[in-house]
Amino acid sequence: MSSMFWVIVAGVFLVLELVIPGLVTVWFGLAGIVMIFLAPVIKDVNTEFYVFAVLSFALLLITRPLAKKYLYKNNKDDISFGNRTVGRETKIAKILDEGVYEVALDDKMWRAVSTDNLEVNEKVVITGLTGNKLILEKKINKKL
Repeated sequence: MSSMFWVIVAGVFLVLELVIPGLVTVWFGLAGIVMIFLAPVIKDVNTEFYVFAVLSFALLLITRPLAKKYLYKNNKDDISFGNRTVGRETKIAKILDEGVYEVALDDKMWRAVSTDNLEVNEKVVITGLTGNKLILEKKINKKL
């Protein structure tokens, strides 16, 4: 197989890596780049694909832990969406169904659920997350 095939393979996987975040296809792109130089030496098409597969797997095993270590080294300091969200206050924007509401949070509309009977514009507190829904409770004004 020609080196041009591997140029296309490498290009496709590297472009996919730009579109799909999270170090998913970069290993195949890197293996494709290596195959550009190995293809003229290897005469059997099946052998080329086996070498490509082994290179991809080896690059994945060797470099992914290193990449994750350096790319996500501050991850322990990051606060997850759930941790940032629980305890925040918002208002009911719309009642969708019994116990199902829509609220605005960070300029985005979120579906929310509550066992309390809530009204539009009523203040609520986010107490948790379930899937992609917020869990709400009525905000109780406490006087000191």
